[in-house]
Amino acid sequence: MRQKAEVERFEPIAIDPALCNGCGRCVEICQVDLFLPAKEKGGSPILAYPDECWHCGDCVDVCPLMGAIRLLTMPKNRVRWKRRDTGEDFSL
Repeated sequence: MRQKAEVERFEPIAIDPALCNGCGRCVEICQVDLFLPAKEKGGSPILAYPDECWHCGDCVDVCPLMGAIRLLTMPKNRVRWKRRDTGEDFSL
């Protein structure tokens, strides 16, 4: 019997716990309630429903600490190009 291949799960939001101050603004602003408040006070929020993300970026905009939350582009939507003259690769 064949086993199902495991599919790598894409997380649209990356939270850096070292930078996050646990203010909870992202929890309050999220239009689709992706986040759950942290279990401990001052901790990073929990990304509960990543598949529901609209990629609006409101959580990134409201965060007071640059880099604490990053919105990641879905792999199928990433842009990649190569310079013709140098062969240098770029991707977003």
